[in-house]
Amino acid sequence: MSPPDLLILTEFVPRGSLFALIHDDSEPFPWPRRLRIAAEVAAGLLYLHTRRPPIIHRDLKSDNLLITATYGVKVCDFGLARLKQHASSIQTRYMNAGTPAWMAPETLRGEMFVETGFFDIAAWTRHLMCFLSGLCSGSY
Repeated sequence: MSPPDLLILTEFVPRGSLFALIHDDSEPFPWPRRLRIAAEVAAGLLYLHTRRPPIIHRDLKSDNLLITATYGVKVCDFGLARLKQHASSIQTRYMNAGTPAWMAPETLRGEMFVETGFFDIAAWTRHLMCFLSGLCSGSY
């Protein structure tokens, strides 16, 4: 291989995405497993948000949560992620940051907002409602 060839090496995650796991009717998805996955995603967000500088994912959705062989969770796809380098927040306006169904309300309205970990937390609370209740359809 010679420059400028680039490679991305990733860990193989045999169970695929959380989206695939939720929609796989061939495998049971018991409550203890659901709660453990939910807790692991929350721990992953805490890790990202407490780094120095903090990392805001900005596109948290079930397609970007990979499930290991032991049902551990790996957060992936940091293409829209931002480092929070100034003070305690970033004041911004991102019209196309993330998947619309999971964006913070102020983002959808195109308003100026302070980008904090709330951006990711808003998405995760919507996922929890769907993930735990089973009342959502489509890509979540």
